[in-house]
Amino acid sequence: MKQVHLVRHGEPEAGYTRRFLGRVNPGLSPEGVRQAERIAGHIAGLAPDRILTSPLRRAADTADIIARACRLPAERDDRLLEIDFGQLEGLTFKEASGLYPGITDSWQALAGDFSFPGGENFRDFDNRAKAMADFVTEAPEKNILLVAHGGILRGVLCHLLAVEADGPLRFRLAYAAPTTVVVYDDAGAVLTGFNLGHRVTALS
Repeated sequence: MKQVHLVRHGEPEAGYTRRFLGRVNPGLSPEGVRQAERIAGHIAGLAPDRILTSPLRRAADTADIIARACRLPAERDDRLLEIDFGQLEGLTFKEASGLYPGITDSWQALAGDFSFPGGENFRDFDNRAKAMADFVTEAPEKNILLVAHGGILRGVLCHLLAVEADGPLRFRLAYAAPTTVVVYDDAGAVLTGFNLGHRVTALS
C-alpha cells in the first residue's frame, strides 16, 4: 500500500487567474505564498518520502516551500508540466471562444485527436498523465507528493482511480489543497481525501 498526495500550486501572480494558464510561467502571488506556507506543516505531518514537482515557477515555488518543511528536495519532472494551450495561453474563456468559436466545447469533449491551436494534443497530454500515474504506482517509495497544475493532476488522479476519459473535468482542484489517493498492492486505489482544508465555493 502507498499514499500519493496531489497538491495544485498556490494562487499565481495577479492577472493570471481564470485564464488558460499552461506553459505561461508566472510565480506565486503573495496569497499564493501564504497558501503554500499554510499547508507546508500539514504536508510535513504526512511524512512524504519523495516530492516531485512541475518545473514551472508557480508549482516549483509551492513545492520548495513545502519541501523545506519536509526537509526533502523537490525534484523537477517535466511529466508534471501543465498542458500547452498554445495560442490560447493567457486568454479568458470568453476571449478564447471569440477568437476560436467552438474551441472550449471541443476541449471539454476531451477527444483524443483534439489539439489546442499551436499547442498540445490531448492524447499526448493524457499519455503523460498516465506515465506519471504508472511511475508513482511502481515507485519504491510508499508516500509520494506531487506538486503541479490542475489539469495534469486531474489526469493523474483519473488514471490512479481508473476513471473514464471524461473524468478530468469532473474534478476541481483548489489552490494548495491536498488530495490523497491510497494505492493498494492489488492495483486498486481509493480517494481518501479531496481538497483538504479548502472551503469550496461556486467560483473557487
